[in-house]
Amino acid sequence: MAEKDIKTCEVSDLEGCIKVLEKFKDYEFLSMLHDENELVDYAKKVLENGHVIAEFLSGDPVGFVCFYCNDTESKTVFVTSFAIAEDIGFMKGKTLFRIISEGLKVCKKTGMENILIEVDKRNKLAIRLYEHLGLEYMPEERETSFLMGAPIGVIMEKFYKK
Repeated sequence: MAEKDIKTCEVSDLEGCIKVLEKFKDYEFLSMLHDENELVDYAKKVLENGHVIAEFLSGDPVGFVCFYCNDTESKTVFVTSFAIAEDIGFMKGKTLFRIISEGLKVCKKTGMENILIEVDKRNKLAIRLYEHLGLEYMPEERETSFLMGAPIGVIMEKFYKK
């Protein structure tokens, strides 16, 4: 696939956000979006209070991250959802890199210093990724999930390490 067919960007319009969420609505972490109204409400909330970074291949979403940068007191980003399409094969790594890279740029631009993410205890692949990026387990453990976090600087060091 040619590079010109790939676009990684912040999604700031409702229609674009809905398109991204529609693609991934069957993923377990978005299963709370049972109908179109809930999906639209979630899209509005994310766009109003946070950021959506997505990658598109020939116009179709292949990955995204949603996060809030509105905790100005603790300067902490909270990642609400993150996914890469299963059907893009060998492109997963590059897509992952581009989405995280764009997300980190937005976090730094907004003055955030820390990242916090809630991850399902059964999602071993995501846990390994977050550990590799330098996120550590937070003391607050929940029944079915862990909270993981780290300073953005630590994540950037590990992420851009050659």
